[in-house]
Amino acid sequence: GRVLAPGGRAVFVENSARNPLLMLARRRLVGRLGIPRYGDDHEHPLRRSDFDAMRAAFDGTVTVHFPDFVAFRLLDFYVLRRRVPLLSRLLRGADRLCQRIPWVREFSYFLVVQFDRAGAPAASRPAEQHTRHVTDA
Repeated sequence: GRVLAPGGRAVFVENSARNPLLMLARRRLVGRLGIPRYGDDHEHPLRRSDFDAMRAAFDGTVTVHFPDFVAFRLLDFYVLRRRVPLLSRLLRGADRLCQRIPWVREFSYFLVVQFDRAGAPAASRPAEQHTRHVTDA
C-alpha cells in the first residue's frame, strides 16, 4: 500500500556507488588491514540501477542531491583514524575544494534521495497553523 501521503516528502541520506575509487577501496580494503566494515553483506551503496528501480516503483518524483562532497575524509576516518591532525585538515580541505566543482559532487560517497508525491498536502497540524499565525502577525 501507499506509505507517503499526497503532497508528502521523504528524504534519506544514503551511500553512493558512483565513485569508482571509493568502490575499489570498499571492495579491497574495508574489512582488512584493520579497516572496519560496518553493515552486512546484503547492504551496498546505491547504484544507478537502484535509482532506476526507485523511480519505476514510486508514483512520484525521485530526486538525488549531493549537498556535501565526502570522499577524502573517509581515508582520514577509516585508515588514519584522525590521528594526524594536519592530514585531517588537508583531507577535509580536499573535500571542500571538490564540493566547489559541480560535476565532481556526484562522486561524493554520501547523497540525499528525496521522494515527493504529487497531490494536495495533508491538512496542517494545529501547532503548525498556530506557528504560522503568530509568524504572520
